[in-house]
Amino acid sequence: MTLPVSLAAGLRRLGVAAALAAGVLGGCGRDRDRPEVAPSAEVPPAPTSFGWSDEAAPVPVSSKDPSAGARSALVTVVVFCEIDDTACRALAGKVRAELGERHDEAALRFVWKHAAGVGRGEESSARGADERRRARVEAAHVAAQAVFRLGGSAAFFRFVERASATRDEVKDHVDRAVEAGVERAAFLDEGLRQLDRDKVASDRELAGRLGVRRLPAAFVNGVWVELARESSSGLGAALGRAIERELEAARALQARGLGAEELYVAACRDGYRPDGARTAAPIVLPPPPTATVAGSERSRGPKPPEPATFTPPPGEAPYRGAQNARIVLEVFSDFECPYCARVGATLDELVAAHAGELKIVWRHNPLPMHRHAMLAHEASAEIFAQLGNAAFWRFHDILFAHKSELERADLERYAAEVGASLVRLRAALDAGTHRPRIEADLAAAKAAGVRGVPAFYLAGQLWSGARPLAFFEEMVAGAKAP
Repeated sequence: MTLPVSLAAGLRRLGVAAALAAGVLGGCGRDRDRPEVAPSAEVPPAPTSFGWSDEAAPVPVSSKDPSAGARSALVTVVVFCEIDDTACRALAGKVRAELGERHDEAALRFVWKHAAGVGRGEESSARGADERRRARVEAAHVAAQAVFRLGGSAAFFRFVERASATRDEVKDHVDRAVEAGVERAAFLDEGLRQLDRDKVASDRELAGRLGVRRLPAAFVNGVWVELARESSSGLGAALGRAIERELEAARALQARGLGAEELYVAACRDGYRPDGARTAAPIVLPPPPTATVAGSERSRGPKPPEPATFTPPPGEAPYRGAQNARIVLEVFSDFECPYCARVGATLDELVAAHAGELKIVWRHNPLPMHRHAMLAHEASAEIFAQLGNAAFWRFHDILFAHKSELERADLERYAAEVGASLVRLRAALDAGTHRPRIEADLAAAKAAGVRGVPAFYLAGQLWSGARPLAFFEEMVAGAKAP
């Protein structure tokens, strides 16, 4: 394979060209000691804060893991996957998306662990397994971890959906990274460094300690779940039943006063078998109580609204509907959250159906796990201050339509589209003019018990998740009742 001069030079800086020439890419194997991770001071600015870790859990997770969902979620699904495995790719793509449709960020977190080479074993090597393929699988995982470090979890999952270690060479990894939203120069200069190789090797070593032998493997709040590999629907069914079971157990822990950030460690210790999966048989859950898993999950429904009291927004807030409406629905949202984007069309229908009766008020709730969210919210607050309600909602729609493109230059471009003064916008962002307002909304949400977004408050009731229109209609009808 001949690489363009500029690309080959970049790969030499990363030590990848030599690895490909030899047919092997560096990385510790399953039986090697756990590698030392580079000190945090050497880590470049990352899309996710590397400041938290649940290493005390039997199945440890941290902010270095690609994930979807909030750290405080009631249930955490940890999957060990190999990029070149068809079932693993279905699990990380279609199945993850379907589970996300059923459970919001406050209920479910999905965490990826690299399992490059796991399950192929030493015997396979003794039979003369293709070392070049093994090197390509390793390279694909290292590239994927680099994409996560540079572009965050959303970029990581886009990369995984597009990548294939069987056909991809390093040049293809660069192209896939760019398609996922990572800058080419950043990927070449920073992507495949030792930190990323160490993370892949560390995950593989963890898989060995937990007794993972076949892929995909999953732990749901520490409970090892046997996954059917025939189809993505089989994977989703097995995980769906485990999630429902663990939701109840997690709520019981929560009712005992356990803090949100302590929940996973406690639930995982509760569910994990002391001798580990290495010697214990996997947990095979009983079939759901009704004919289909989907029907069962829908019949149980999400957690009902809870009584709550909110601090009203300080000063004017963006709103839709009738300014003086008797019924006021407050929406706590995050511009980088896919569930928040999804519920927008439902709210459009709701406010149209109750013209003159309903007012929807926007509240800022950028999550710390979303690297670009705070700046996007500050920009939206400046648009509201400059141009008022109508411009805010146009800007709002643009941000959700481009939620994976929220760098500062992107925000300035979108602001120009709605007619804002860029001079004033830049000054406001530089000075953090609107951050106190956003922090006031965050404080109000925290005080009321909001644990994920989107969250909604109406007539003393709080609920979260992208619910269907019928649910909102029921809540509005309740608020209308005398």
